[in-house]
Amino acid sequence: MKPLNTMTAEELAAALDALNARFPQDEALRLALHREMRRAAQEEWMFEEPEGAAP
Repeated sequence: MKPLNTMTAEELAAALDALNARFPQDEALRLALHREMRRAAQEEWMFEEPEGAAP
């Protein structure tokens, strides 16, 4: 599997769909993936504060 930061949105979606299909009842896996995706997004780009936003 490729590192998250090198995957396209389509590749990420396909990987998540495959995991969900294989382990549909694994709540711990779902939560871990959610946390890791959020962490990666915060570090890289997704949750940057807009310029001039109040803290």
